[in-house]
This record gives sequence, structure tokens and C-alpha cells, in this order.
Amino acid sequence: SAGTGVALDALVEEVGRADYDLVIFGERDQSLAERLLLGRADCRATEQVSTSLLIARRPRWPLRRVLLIIQGEEGDDVVVDWIVRLARPSDAAVTILTIVPPVPAMYHSMAGMQQGLMAVLASDSTLGRQMRRATQQLADWEVKSTLRLCQGPPEWLIHREMVQGDYDLVAVAAERHCRWLRWLLGELVAPVLRWADRPVLITRPTAA
Repeated sequence: SAGTGVALDALVEEVGRADYDLVIFGERDQSLAERLLLGRADCRATEQVSTSLLIARRPRWPLRRVLLIIQGEEGDDVVVDWIVRLARPSDAAVTILTIVPPVPAMYHSMAGMQQGLMAVLASDSTLGRQMRRATQQLADWEVKSTLRLCQGPPEWLIHREMVQGDYDLVAVAAERHCRWLRWLLGELVAPVLRWADRPVLITRPTAA
């Protein structure tokens, strides 16, 4: 557990010294004052820990249902690899959720900014390629999967999916782009941490 600032600093230092594949972060209850002054411990850990992180909220085992969120970034390959390792032993079913954020109103007249669902599925779309790659990789390892593609506000869509899906684990790759770009495109990791009441896996590429 690394709920305090001192404990989190020690965790970050330890991760920097050793080549860990995964850090399991056990949450503890924070007072309102701690949350106001320091922020949520899990959110701070996500920002500061440089390796894949499992936020252990109300763990369930064996895994039966897993939510895998695809962003269309290089990190998606890493999170799919982790899900193959975790889902196969218990024959868990995986739902692949891809969210296309709505186009800001000021760009509606610019054809180059349109991100409709058909554009995502096009062969030259990075997000489309990542979706197909994830689906194929899970199929190759005989992991049962369902692909779900949605467009709209990420926070609302993630909340709805978590409420309806009753998942045992939620997995998403850590976002690489800067804060202002996350605000423009729509964040995914923050809404997951905000709404999930079960384990959350946030993955990053290993040093190798």
C-alpha cells in the first residue's frame, strides 16, 4: 500500500532501481484532507510509476469477464499481451471497447478532422488496425472476445460499460500524450480510475 506521499515516493524510487514487469498497488482508505491536499493515491501512482500497474480494488478470482479498452496507440499491443496472460488460465471472456471521442464543434466543417465510426474502421486508420490486431491476437490464443465500438464522451461511455458489464478486471494502456491533448481527444485512464470498483490494470511497455 502506498497511500501517503512518502510511501509513494519510496515506491517510485524502488521501481526506478529494479526492472519490474508489474507493480501491484494495494489501496488504503484516504481521509478527505489527504485527497484534497494530495489527490487520489491511485491517480498519483499512475502518473509517477514507470511500469505496468495493477490497482487492486476488491479483487475477484478467477477472472470471468474482462474489459479491454483500446485507444489506437502503440501501448495497445502491451495491454493485449497482458490480457492474453491473465484471461487464458481462467477461460475469461474479453470485451474489447474502443471509444471514438466526438469531434469538437469548431471542427465539424473540416473534413480532415472528421472521426466518424466508418473512418475508424477504414483500412488506413491507426485505431482500426489496432482493433483488428487485438481481435486477431486474442483469437490466435483462443481467448473469447467481443468487439464493441462506440462514439461519444469517453467518461460517460466507460461508466455505462462498467455498470452494465460487471467485469472482474478492467485494462487500459497508459496514455502517452500531454494533458492538453488528452483534454482535446478525451481521456480514458482517468475515467476508468474514477468509476471502477474492481481491479484496474494500467500497462506500459517494458524496458526491453
